[in-house]
Amino acid sequence: MAKTFEYDLFKNNLSKIKEKQTNEIKKEDKEIDDIKDNIIINSNFKENLERYLKSINSLRTENPIDLF
Repeated sequence: MAKTFEYDLFKNNLSKIKEKQTNEIKKEDKEIDDIKDNIIINSNFKENLERYLKSINSLRTENPIDLF
């Protein structure tokens, strides 16, 4: 009887630990996905900024009178 109770208690604790670890893994996965999204956004921003700077630099080097 006592061994059955200990086994049930152990099994219950084990399932709680497993659930907690699963939740922690899900949380870490979400954090990783958020970081990946930020990297994509930052790289797109960097590309757009580089294009913008190239256009600005090309405008600076050209004769402003020729632009009109």
